[in-house]
Amino acid sequence: MRATLFRALVAALAVCTFVSVAAADPVPFTVTCSANTADLAFTNQQFSMKIQDGRDFSFNCTGCNLVDGTTYNTSTTGGALFGSYLDVTIGSTTYLSYFTTKVAADTKPGGLGPFDYSLTQITPLLWCDALGTTCTTNQYSGSVTSVDSLHLILAAGTFAPPFAVHVCDSGTPGTPSSPGCTGTTYFQDSIGNIAIDTPEPASLALFSTGLLGLAGWFRRKRQP
Repeated sequence: MRATLFRALVAALAVCTFVSVAAADPVPFTVTCSANTADLAFTNQQFSMKIQDGRDFSFNCTGCNLVDGTTYNTSTTGGALFGSYLDVTIGSTTYLSYFTTKVAADTKPGGLGPFDYSLTQITPLLWCDALGTTCTTNQYSGSVTSVDSLHLILAAGTFAPPFAVHVCDSGTPGTPSSPGCTGTTYFQDSIGNIAIDTPEPASLALFSTGLLGLAGWFRRKRQP
């Protein structure tokens, strides 16, 4: 019995150390791209895109002038992502916002890819009912950690599928996962591959340390 438990603990540690898995699965979003524009939309409100951490939106492109590790503001005229925006529907109202994002190059979100670039730390600027200079006050003051759509514009370059999205799933059909990213999160590409969202390094290290401690305890108990 103890030997069985020990093997189970070692197996659990291996799973927690290598958390990325891939399997074909229905894709809850569409990405429509044309030259330098890409539009992400979800087909079911149960799903949304996680923002403000991780590799939230990943893509390939040729001729892009994006720089690894650089933070871009999509409201800045002449910027590499100028004009890109997010939208989220709360109740019956849809809000739109420009955003800032830190670009990471040559990424594998959850083990998927590789992709040329990922948008990370996506942070909305000002939620408005229409984009433009007329919106000067935030019309939605609540917390938004997931959005329903992303409209991405490149100042230079051409998009090339596939894409990958940091997905939120409320777990209940008809129940919105936005704006608060309720439920579980995972990475999924536009051809159906899924990768489990990797825990924060500190949490993973703590959990792994606990498992190692238990494994050591069982090993000592087995010794005569």
